[in-house]
Amino acid sequence: GNQWSHQGTYITALAEIATAAGGYLQPHDTDPTIRVLPLWPKPWWEWDNLTPDISLPDGMGEVEDSEWSDQPLYNRIFLEGGAGGITADFRREGTNGGILKPMVVHPLITGMEVARQRAIAELSQSGRMVDKALTMPILPETGVIRPGAVLHFRDEHQVHRIGIVRSTAINWTFPVLTQSLKVQCHA
Repeated sequence: GNQWSHQGTYITALAEIATAAGGYLQPHDTDPTIRVLPLWPKPWWEWDNLTPDISLPDGMGEVEDSEWSDQPLYNRIFLEGGAGGITADFRREGTNGGILKPMVVHPLITGMEVARQRAIAELSQSGRMVDKALTMPILPETGVIRPGAVLHFRDEHQVHRIGIVRSTAINWTFPVLTQSLKVQCHA
């Protein structure tokens, strides 16, 4: 109690709560429901045993653009909840924890589960990453592929990739309905 106050709308308050735990909001298509989803369903270093939500058939999507980014390969982070919160120290298992990401402070880091989820989100934003802009038809098998979906596809270099859909845009040029996806992958 009395850990956090917010001025704004209900939705901005919900977004702030989700962000504290390393998540984001996703509205339902038709129902008055909002889901809170983790930015990373699993840390990227555990993706060897991650089952994708959707596997695209070879040649189904066309990669329009690739944007590479290199971050330090962070393997440790401290999180602080402020006056009434907790302090947590997370290290990637199997590492020495020697590459420290800057500390995260948020008043809603009040329990270990929140801290753990935020640590996964923060440490997953490290290493060599590529954002792939992918355009494809809306198929009956896939429907519209929503942000947060784990996608398996073959890129323009015929490399099999697994990534998380970060954004989806629908395009209609009569008579073709396509979707443009931004997919975040680790290299």
